[in-house]
Amino acid sequence: MRLRITIIVVIIGFVLLFFIQNSIDREKGRYILLKELLYFPSGKFIEEVSIGYNVLAADLIWLRAIQYFGEHRLTDLKFLHLYHILNVLTTLDKKFIHAYTFGGLLLEHSAKESTNADLLLHKGEFNNPQSWEIPFIRGFIYYIFRGEKKMAVMFFLRASIKPSAPDMCKRFAGFTYQKMGDKYMALKLWQDIYENSNNPIEKETAIRYMKEMIMLIQLDALNSSFKKYTKEMGIQPASIQDMVNNGFLDKKPESSWEGEYFYIDKVKCRIWCSYLDRVKSPILMRMLESSDYSNSL
Repeated sequence: MRLRITIIVVIIGFVLLFFIQNSIDREKGRYILLKELLYFPSGKFIEEVSIGYNVLAADLIWLRAIQYFGEHRLTDLKFLHLYHILNVLTTLDKKFIHAYTFGGLLLEHSAKESTNADLLLHKGEFNNPQSWEIPFIRGFIYYIFRGEKKMAVMFFLRASIKPSAPDMCKRFAGFTYQKMGDKYMALKLWQDIYENSNNPIEKETAIRYMKEMIMLIQLDALNSSFKKYTKEMGIQPASIQDMVNNGFLDKKPESSWEGEYFYIDKVKCRIWCSYLDRVKSPILMRMLESSDYSNSL
């Protein structure tokens, strides 16, 4: 009798998901998807009705989460129900580490919901006390997105004492203690995220930020040469090529972004990148604040 009820419940679940999907596909509207998610049951409710099929239900909801994120990433960039979906998912499958870590990054970076990112990751640590990945991502978020080095060190060190924790946890705690330059530290962190991820969206995000950090490091070097040229020659260089011709640069730099370029901003007396004229990122703004050529930000 219990087996029969279980089978019926599972079939009903699949049927409901099928009709919701059909409705979404038929309408093709982002507001329809939002409307459907308003009625998404709580994790506790699904946990009770799934009767032992929690992981299967979690896998279905993970697919829904990816679809929801992709839909809004390509349209309005609003992720109002992302935390709710991830909370339901991690109630069903409390050991789904990637749902916590990747979900926390999405909430912090894409949804701009720091409080919900903290709630999800705290839940993950509580349910998975031996996981090094969750405290490491918390340290990553505090360092990269919030600029809070003391909190970052605390979480990196917490990650480092977990079973099977890689050396990079202690390494990044040490880098932070040494107050290594933000741009170099951020580049290394994003490199590790890229190298240790199998998620295409996560890898794409990491590549983007790695390119931004490389650009900022290039700007530091270029502006140092710009100042040296101005001091020794008594005038500003006419162009970046002029700096190359006079031996202040080995070669004309290329931007890590296709179609972008470095140029001399003669009004602000600095070398700048066209990418920064288009993109206003909070992370870039914070990192540029420490540069003495960023007086326009």
